[in-house]
Amino acid sequence: MNCKRFAMLLAGVLLITGACGAPARASSPAAGAEASGYEMRVYAATPEIQIAYPVFSDQDGLNALVEAQVKAMVPEDTAGVTIEYACAVTLLNRRMVSMVFWGYSNVEGSIHPYNDLFTLNVDRETLRPVTLTDLYEVNADFEKVFFDHAAFPGDPVTSYAADTFADALALQVSGLQSYDPFGMAGQIACFLKPDGLVLSLPAVHASGSDHFEAQLRYADIQAYYRLSDNLWED
Repeated sequence: MNCKRFAMLLAGVLLITGACGAPARASSPAAGAEASGYEMRVYAATPEIQIAYPVFSDQDGLNALVEAQVKAMVPEDTAGVTIEYACAVTLLNRRMVSMVFWGYSNVEGSIHPYNDLFTLNVDRETLRPVTLTDLYEVNADFEKVFFDHAAFPGDPVTSYAADTFADALALQVSGLQSYDPFGMAGQIACFLKPDGLVLSLPAVHASGSDHFEAQLRYADIQAYYRLSDNLWED
């Protein structure tokens, strides 16, 4: 796929098919970008590997972290590899920037393609990546709050339509998962939005998707917040 075709994908609504046909729903990741102090570009490791990413104005340290993240999503051996990732900056203020990368990947000869999702959250004062466990005490109580209050996340990307979200959530709590992602470090990705925190979990295989997203209101999980100031507030 060439850069022109990928730019067309960024300008419209992107429909990505997962390993078993589950759609990832997305809005345009480039909307309002230039007015927000960054522009979207495309990293083309090969003609078949195209990854959208933001470049921030006069932010060399932040841009270096973004570039490292983008390159880390590309395997060392790119022979037969296809990657098409969109990107959206979901939160940007004086303290925090949060972004999500998502899309299709495949390796020639593999059993099926994948529907991938990666996140990058950066504390702009320290220029350090921030993970879910940096922000919150993730324990059994946090997990219960998540499943009690999980809501359809909407834009910019989800693995399910709003009318099938409840069924997808029910599968996540059905016991079909072979392990508990809340009990294993690094299994849950997150990105911040002005109105809430989105968690991305490995999806139950029976759902037909590779990942599952749900949003929590910050007020619902404030009791588990580790920091003294709210990074989502400017």
